[in-house]
This record gives sequence, C-alpha cells and structure tokens, in this order.
Amino acid sequence: MNKTEMKMYAGYSVGAVAEAGYHQFVTSFLLVFLTSVAGIDPGRAGTIALLTMLMDVAGTVFIGSYSDNLRSKYGRRRPLILFSCLILAISFILYFVVVGGSPAVRFVYYLFAGMMFWLGYSFYYIPYAALGAEICTDYMGRIRLRSMSRLFSVVGSFMATVLPLNIIDFLTHRALGVKSAWLIFVAAFTLILTIGILITWRSTRGLEPILKNVPERKNPLLVFQDFAQIIRLKAMYLLLIFKLTFSVAFTFFSAAMMFFMQYKLHLSGTATSSLYLFYTIFGLVFTPLIMKLAVRFDKKGGILLTFFPVGVGGIVLALIGVDSYLLAFIWNGLFTLANSSFWQLNNALFYDVTEVDEYVHGILREGSITSLQSLLGTLAQAVSVQVAGALLKMSGFNAELSIQPDSALLEISNLFILYPSIAILVAAVIFCFYPMNRRRFEIVKKAMHYRQTNTPIDSKSAQTLKKLV
Repeated sequence: MNKTEMKMYAGYSVGAVAEAGYHQFVTSFLLVFLTSVAGIDPGRAGTIALLTMLMDVAGTVFIGSYSDNLRSKYGRRRPLILFSCLILAISFILYFVVVGGSPAVRFVYYLFAGMMFWLGYSFYYIPYAALGAEICTDYMGRIRLRSMSRLFSVVGSFMATVLPLNIIDFLTHRALGVKSAWLIFVAAFTLILTIGILITWRSTRGLEPILKNVPERKNPLLVFQDFAQIIRLKAMYLLLIFKLTFSVAFTFFSAAMMFFMQYKLHLSGTATSSLYLFYTIFGLVFTPLIMKLAVRFDKKGGILLTFFPVGVGGIVLALIGVDSYLLAFIWNGLFTLANSSFWQLNNALFYDVTEVDEYVHGILREGSITSLQSLLGTLAQAVSVQVAGALLKMSGFNAELSIQPDSALLEISNLFILYPSIAILVAAVIFCFYPMNRRRFEIVKKAMHYRQTNTPIDSKSAQTLKKLV
C-alpha cells in the first residue's frame, strides 16, 4: 500500500465514524433519553422509535437508486453526502432537545425530528457505502479499504456507547442539570461527526468517476425492477441469505446481552460496562487479523476461518453453561471475532457483486445494491427482535422481577449464546457455496474489457461466468 492509497483509504474511512456513531447512539440511548430525560411515556417512546426507523427503511429503498441515477458534475454520491451532513447535524440535535408542551405535542415533535434524522442518515449511509465501490475497484484494495473503515467504525461505536453516560454524568455533577448535560454532549458529538463527514467529502474529491452520455431515469419505482434483476444473480442471493442469517445471530446476541448480565450473572452496571468496553477493544484488535486472513485466504476464507470456530465454540459454551464473568468474557470475545469479520468484509463482498451486475446488465448500480442489502438486513433485525421478545414472553420472563424463573433464564442464555452460535454456523455453511473469489473477479473484469473491444472470451472463462449468474 503506497502513500497515495493510504491517504485515499484514510480519507474515505474517516466517514465511518459518523456512520457508526450516529446509528449506535440513537439505537442505544434514544429510549433512555425519551423516557428518563424528556419524560415521554415508555409506550409512546417505543412507538416513536419504531415509526421513525420506518423512515430509514423507506429512505433506504429509494436513495440508492436515486444516487445511481444522479447526473452531476460533482459525481453521484458526494453531493448527497454533503447534503446529508446538514440534515443529520440539525435533526440529531433536535432529536435530543427537551421540549415542553402537552404529551401529544411532544410526541409529534420527536416523531418529526426522528423521521428527519433517519431520512438524513439514509442520505448519508447509502451514498457513502456505495462510494467505496467506485473509488476502489481493486479486489484486494477493497479489503484494505473496508478494514480501515472498520477501525474508524469501532472508534465511532466507542464514542457512541462508552463515552455518553460517563460524560453526561460528569457534566451533571458540575451543576449543569441533566437536560443541559445531554444537550452539550449531543452538540459536541454532532460537531465531531460532522467534521468527519466533511473530511471524507473533501478527501474523495476527484476520485469518484463522472458518468457521461448515460441517460438519467426519472421514474423512482424502477428501483423495484432493479432489485428484481440484482437479486437473481447467484452471487447476490447467496450473499443476501448469508447476511440475513448473520443478522439473526447479531440481533439475538445484542438483544439478550443486557438481560444475561443482569438476570443470569447479576453483574453490576460497572462490570457490564466493562464487557462493552472489551467488546470495542476486541473489535480493534481483530481488525488487522481479519484483514490478513482475507488477504491470505481471500474474503471467503477470512469469513469461514472466523465463523466456524465461533459457531462451534459458542455451542460448546452453551452446553457447558456460562455462569461466570470469565466465561461471559470469552463468549464476548468469540462473538466479536465473527461480528468484526462480518462488518469488516460485508461491504467489500457486495462491492464485488457490482462488477457481476455490470457485466450481466450493463448498468452501474452500486447504490441499489447497497440499498437492497441494507434494507433486507434492517428488516431481518426487526423481525429477529420481535421473535426474541416473543420467546422471552413464552418463557415466563417478567421485567418486574429481580429474580427470573429458570425457564426464562434458560431462554435468555439460549438467545445470548446458543441461537447466535447456531445461526453463525448456518451462515458459514451457506457461505461455502458463495461463488465469487479473486480469480473469478478478475475474469469478470477481463470479460467486460473484452466486450468493450469486441473480443470473444475463451470458453473456460465463459463457464466460470455462468457460476456467478
């Protein structure tokens, strides 16, 4: 990696701080803020969270296609990234301001602020993720790009999950008041993330290809036609099934972690926070390891070499029984290995499908591919949360009890350890059939070059291409 590549990778990857920071903070602390600080009824707070996230889903559907078809002398993605920067900053601060008025007025206010935030987030995340496929078209380079992005993403997650309550508590004890402490932290946090977005916007100037002589499509409903075409590609639908399966594992693990620490291990808040801190440290430590595995054994090998040990290890721990901080620490580290591997290589894998799609359909649709995989991942997580809640209810879990019945404790353990382990193993088995690798990627690139020069491709390469579509 030369200095020019390093500068490009770093400039792009800084934007991952905002990508992770905004998302993690809202998903982690919105309900806490609305109920404990803004005084919103828990039922209404939950409704606000659900309805506002639907705006993210709606935005995800159309923004990818919109960015694919945007014709601007500044590119297809960077104008939207700059636009999103302003919307995100304003709506995020408004989302965490305490307002007065009747319950109905406050409900409408936070509902509107939340919808604006998630719309702004869609305007940022989809073009930002798609931009990576455009500025880096090299198979191995994409591994390095997403690995560096992963490092900045972990930093953003740390800032959004470990720092807030500590800093807000510090400010509150300086006689600022809880409401003022939240506002000061949110404003400072927004400033940092905004600077990160602007650095990425400035650093990628001139790197995004400008499409010429390509007509702009006006009908937004054509996005569903795009989805239908893309999802029929073998490389794409296997990758989507893999992602959906891992999303189940990730959601079960995340949803059950706090319950497991509180009701199964009876850990204090400090001890539980330490596990979240280690979760961040593990993510940083594993990133260079995963990059080396992916470079040495290909992206597919990197996934399989991390997923199979984690799945098997988790099942062993589930059979043994995790009843101590040490065993919880070990499982936390194991899961983080698979989790880091997925998030580090996920976008790089989908980037490679863009070349297959271009070869088959002759269209550049990085945004639509990003939208489709993000949309299905979000829906899988939403369904998994509902399933987890239903399983807890069926087990006899009662949040008002400090001591849960044995059936509920068993189900909490299963949701935290056994079910995610099984899902990770299933995802690994599915991924064994994923057809793309470095050699086949180069064949796709060669085939597109031959098409441009009206040169017939050899029969062996033609057979390889059939395995991808």
